Amino acid sequence: MPVKDPPPPPGKLFWVFAVILCACTLTALLVTALQIKRRKMAARYGERITETAPDAAIPEITLRRGQTTCIEHFSLDFGKASDGLEVHSAQGLPLVRYSDLKKGVEMGWQELRLRLVDVTPDELRIAAAFQPGAPCFGPGDYTTLRTGLRIELPGGRSVTVLGWDAAKSEARLQIESGGRAEELTLGSGPERSVLGVRVALQGQGLHLE
Repeated sequence: MPVKDPPPPPGKLFWVFAVILCACTLTALLVTALQIKRRKMAARYGERITETAPDAAIPEITLRRGQTTCIEHFSLDFGKASDGLEVHSAQGLPLVRYSDLKKGVEMGWQELRLRLVDVTPDELRIAAAFQPGAPCFGPGDYTTLRTGLRIELPGGRSVTVLGWDAAKSEARLQIESGGRAEELTLGSGPERSVLGVRVALQGQGLHLE
C-alpha cells in the first residue's frame, strides 16, 4: 500500500486564531466570575440586581405628588405633604431626601443619578441614569450614614464620612473645597459652616447645604 504523506504542520494563521480564541474564552470566564461575585455580594446585602449597562440612560420618569416609583433596586417617593424627593432602598429604607427641587438640579445616591427636567408644584419630570462607582451628589438630608460614604456638592466641594457612631449620634467628617480639607467631629447641635459647606447632624441623618 502506498504510504500517505503526513499532513503539513499548522500555519501561522492557525496559531493566531487559536490565541484569539483562548483570549476570548478567558475573558468570558473572567466576566462570568465577576458577575457571580457581584450577585453574591448583592444578595448578602439584600439588594435586587437587574442588568444595566454602565451609564445606561433610563426613559424620563413623571412622578406626581404622593406617588412612588421603582428604578432598579431603588424607589423614588414624592411625598403628599412635603416638597422633598426621597430615595429609598429595595427594603424601603430611606437613604436621602432632596429639598432643592428646581428645574435642572442634579442629585444622586451613589450610582443612581437624577436630573430634574421639569418641576411643578404637583409633578416632577426626572431623567435618571446609572453610573457605577459614583459617589452621592447634591445638598440634602442623608438619612443612612456609614463610614466611607462620600457626598459631592456643586462647586467642587465634598463631604466624606470618616467615622459614624450611631449610639452617640456622632460623625467624623472630612470636608474638602478648593484644594483645602478640614476634619471635624459633629454631634447633635446647631448647624456649622466649614469651607463653605453647611453641615448639621439631625438625629441619625446628616443635613448638607
